[in-house]
Amino acid sequence: MSNNIPVIEIDLTPEYKKNLQKLSKKYRSIRLDIQPLIEEIQRVQ
Repeated sequence: MSNNIPVIEIDLTPEYKKNLQKLSKKYRSIRLDIQPLIEEIQRVQ
């Protein structure tokens, strides 16, 4: 029996990366704060 759970892949746009970089200067932990959200989205079926 195989467990075929679809994997959701999230591609970060250049605009998102640029905005995140700017925000990370003011909010030092923003990357750590966002990572669990991204992981949760990937787990949702």
